[in-house]
Amino acid sequence: MFKSLQSLRFFFALMIFCHHFVLNDGRFLFDAGGDCGVAFFMILGGFVMAHGVGPQVCRPDFSYKTYLTRRLARIYPLHLSCLLFSIVWNHSNFSLVSLVKLLPDFLLLQSWFPEKDVFFGGNALSWYLSVLLFFYAVFPFMWRFLVPLHAGRVFRLVIGCLLVYLSLLLLLPSSLWLPILYVSPLVRILDFLWGMLLYRAYESLRCRFRCHSFFLNSILEFSVLFILIMSLCLYDKVPACIALACYFWPIMLLLVLLFALFEDGGGCVSWLLHRPIFQKLSAVSFSFYMIHLLLLRVLDYVCFRMDVALSDPLRIVLFFCITLSVSYAVHYWYELPISSWLKRHS
Repeated sequence: MFKSLQSLRFFFALMIFCHHFVLNDGRFLFDAGGDCGVAFFMILGGFVMAHGVGPQVCRPDFSYKTYLTRRLARIYPLHLSCLLFSIVWNHSNFSLVSLVKLLPDFLLLQSWFPEKDVFFGGNALSWYLSVLLFFYAVFPFMWRFLVPLHAGRVFRLVIGCLLVYLSLLLLLPSSLWLPILYVSPLVRILDFLWGMLLYRAYESLRCRFRCHSFFLNSILEFSVLFILIMSLCLYDKVPACIALACYFWPIMLLLVLLFALFEDGGGCVSWLLHRPIFQKLSAVSFSFYMIHLLLLRVLDYVCFRMDVALSDPLRIVLFFCITLSVSYAVHYWYELPISSWLKRHS
């Protein structure tokens, strides 16, 4: 397990939380957090799947049914609970038509429909799970295809994918940028592919890679974090079609590769990310991601009904602490027990 990368999961989930946090003046707290966080999770997903599941899918006794069932057991129970809560919470706003539009949500197929009311319906965050399920479904076939490819063919594959993506950037009307470039599984599979290819690069580099001094490693880590911060600062200057995904590809690939290589001997950032507190936070990152938007809406409603006016800093701290606390409860008292039970009976 890559402890540094695991800890980073929570920080990028926190970015997404800040992206969805609405300030008192109606602005979002951190616009860049959503696109940045999603790109990180998709690239990291390809990387850790290649590391953890890649060897299994190449074995003769690999069971695709068991593999996919266990993946579903990990994500579907919490998704279904959040969807049902969303329906109950917003029941007064639902008509028969809107309920029909939620059918893809129940099947985790909403990201395949290029209509905002569908892919952002119910618990809007579940569109990512719909894409993730597609990644799970195709990963064994993609990995078996990639493993025997030599460097020349991998290079041609990368160039071909980039050319197709560039064509989409040039040809798609702006009305389709969000549903196609950001949400569509057939396009976001590129993020996942980069993560898988990055793992191949990591496997080649780790045997030859030599960790330097703690001081020099710390400089390298802070340099990568500085590039990430600069990328976030320049986010508003980048065309929307690029900012939705590919803008963050280079820095995320560099970030994941560096902290993977520094897993057994990095600098002070790696040392910090290995601390137990961050490992515990990373464990609840999925629950935190899944419930935070619903909980933010509930908390805002409670404050409105109680006629409580809180300053933005106080709301941020209070809502974050409540969301984190609920995430822990959901993870340990609901998500883990149900997932374990489903895996035992799969």
